[in-house]
Amino acid sequence: MGKKVVVAGGGEVGVETADFITHHGLAESVTIVEMRAELGADMTAINRTYLLTSVLPRSAVKTFTN
Repeated sequence: MGKKVVVAGGGEVGVETADFITHHGLAESVTIVEMRAELGADMTAINRTYLLTSVLPRSAVKTFTN
């Protein structure tokens, strides 16, 4: 896999994919690009809170939203 990865879509699958890539060291940097104003709009509140406050900050995933 390449050194830089862009994940198109910041829904549940996109956020979990970015986490998987960083957790397994498959890329040096991962960026999520989401067309909506926020990540995880399709997630339940508990999953969204956990992924966005605990998982993504420690994995240094960059994000771009609307």
